[in-house]
Amino acid sequence: MRRSNSLFYLIFTIILVFQVASGFAESQENVATVKTHSGSFPLPIPTLRLPSHPVTPLVTVPDAVFPELPDWHYSRFIPEDP
Repeated sequence: MRRSNSLFYLIFTIILVFQVASGFAESQENVATVKTHSGSFPLPIPTLRLPSHPVTPLVTVPDAVFPELPDWHYSRFIPEDP
């Protein structure tokens, strides 16, 4: 019984911590208002604090190297009886 109570309190504490932490991310400037038939409701949009990284390409593609193709107008490649 004691073990299930401590597990319950642990989960409850984790949920509370994440609820409080998500409240810190809200900004008063980024609040959208959703208008419905029941009324208008504020929809807070969290502010993302991302680290600044230089822009790097995701994939580097080398220049295409095409093979040397024969001259198709050369009589050797034109069939005599098509």
